[in-house]
Amino acid sequence: QTDNQTDNQTDNQTDNQTDNQTGNQTDNQTGNQTGNQTGNQTGNQTGGTTTPKLSDLEQAKEMIRTAKLFVSDNKAVKEAYEGASAILTNTQSERISNAFSMPNDLRYYMVKNALTKVDAKELKRLSKIEGFQNQLYNLKLAPSQNFVAVLDSNGKFTLTGDVSVTKYEIDYRYNSQTSKSQKVMTPVDTFMISYDGFEDASSNNTSTKTPQLNFGFDSINIGTGTDKVVLTSSKQGIQAQGQFSDNVAINDDFDIDKAHDQGITLQKAKATLDNVIVVANDSVLTAKDFDVAVMDVSKTLKNGSKQIRTLPYKVAFTGHLTKGAPKTDIEITFNATANSDDVKKYIELTDNDKFVEKAGNYVGMTTLLTIKGSVTKNNASGKATVIPLDFQANLKRTARNVITLDNLKASVEGKALYVDGTSNLDTDYNPTSTQFIVKQNDARIVLNVDKEGKFVTNDQGKLSDIMVNGKDYGDLIDNKGKITAKFKDNSLLVL
Repeated sequence: QTDNQTDNQTDNQTDNQTDNQTGNQTDNQTGNQTGNQTGNQTGNQTGGTTTPKLSDLEQAKEMIRTAKLFVSDNKAVKEAYEGASAILTNTQSERISNAFSMPNDLRYYMVKNALTKVDAKELKRLSKIEGFQNQLYNLKLAPSQNFVAVLDSNGKFTLTGDVSVTKYEIDYRYNSQTSKSQKVMTPVDTFMISYDGFEDASSNNTSTKTPQLNFGFDSINIGTGTDKVVLTSSKQGIQAQGQFSDNVAINDDFDIDKAHDQGITLQKAKATLDNVIVVANDSVLTAKDFDVAVMDVSKTLKNGSKQIRTLPYKVAFTGHLTKGAPKTDIEITFNATANSDDVKKYIELTDNDKFVEKAGNYVGMTTLLTIKGSVTKNNASGKATVIPLDFQANLKRTARNVITLDNLKASVEGKALYVDGTSNLDTDYNPTSTQFIVKQNDARIVLNVDKEGKFVTNDQGKLSDIMVNGKDYGDLIDNKGKITAKFKDNSLLVL
């Protein structure tokens, strides 16, 4: 479902368009001209004046100098964030995954075996049963005395206490004496998990049209010493609300396809993440205001049956990262929303089970991305340089085959670039051409991108005239990947 029209509409509009408007600006020459953070398109309209008393020629040079700063910062930020993004080690990531998979496996085993409570004594007994061990697969548990898991009649699962977890690597080796494969379990990691207020109410045995589910925890402490990871949230950190056309029970036996077969549709559903904080190594990552919304889209087939699929139409989140080395403090906000009424009216399923827009219509969509903060990078001499980040981009779908980039603004050292952009799409929603207008003060350049995501030059390698108040003050030239601005006074500036 998501891979079909959503892929083509959300991914291709957002991924491809963002690639070509943001990514390709970064990876290609806009990374060279407008920097990753390629300015914003509204330039003069948004008051993008940086140094209002400069002559026209100096305005031309100032715009290119600012672009050069973005190019420099783009490279430095990329290098610095290769380290900043390494929040968790592979071992820590795997332990977090195990810290959530183990309670889910335990809850499932309790449901299937009609168990309402598992304390430390009971868990030790279960650990000797082959069926229970198969459920946990490659994990073995050694609980502390305070360990207790409870499953109530409505399906809510709670867990509190400490448990030592040993992870095994499983292999099957041929035994020539028995002519059979033999299971071999080799321990590869042992660590402690402490659960406080863990609550999984994502399964509900009550039949209702408007199920409300939640999942969360007060804290989960994983590992010890320098490898320790601490997660904090609330018992209702993740909440989901649904609206169905008839009563359903969202339990372990629920299947959306079976519900569809019964003629029950999901009219709308929404999941929100309130606030989850991860503390590990020298980093603190906060995920908040995460929001996902989905809805059903249907088609009546030639045989009279109805085919129903679920389609997401909104994704939004805010994240905040602080890190010790490289010193980082950054906030990211992302919001991609399609008009839900347009989805209802204009999206349909084809006979080969793909989402398409009805002929002559399109689903309106907006995307907002903001990045604000700073990262510190040490240069070759060891001197620390703080690189400020201030970036905002807006993408809007204004026609079936057109996406515009509005109000993209990037600032550095008190100077800003602004960019307008327009992309034309083919029938598969891939950009066939894109144009960017980069502005600062009264200066501007126009950059064109082809369907391969490469910037277009003329036979002499010129990317754009450097214009100020309608007059030509130089050329921006690409000479085998080396971007140079040549001004009318014969001065040069290499980006």
